[in-house]
Amino acid sequence: MPENDRKTASVGDWIKVKEQGFDEVEVYHLARITNPKKNMVAQDNPMGKALVGVRPGDEVTVHGPSGPIKFSVLDVGRDEIP
Repeated sequence: MPENDRKTASVGDWIKVKEQGFDEVEVYHLARITNPKKNMVAQDNPMGKALVGVRPGDEVTVHGPSGPIKFSVLDVGRDEIP
């Protein structure tokens, strides 16, 4: 797939990620506010900042209170990703 055909994450998108070193896959909704019960992550918190602009296949590092966490981006889409 050509580089410019890959979907880039922005507010409103769902992003499927996998933390490196773990098997569990997580799906986040990139939003303007954070709501953990709905897997919504604000674009201005550490996780949201790391996810803005990602594309499937990217690897990102989130700098949280307990140190850096690396994620692989599996999918990005406007509709909720199962």
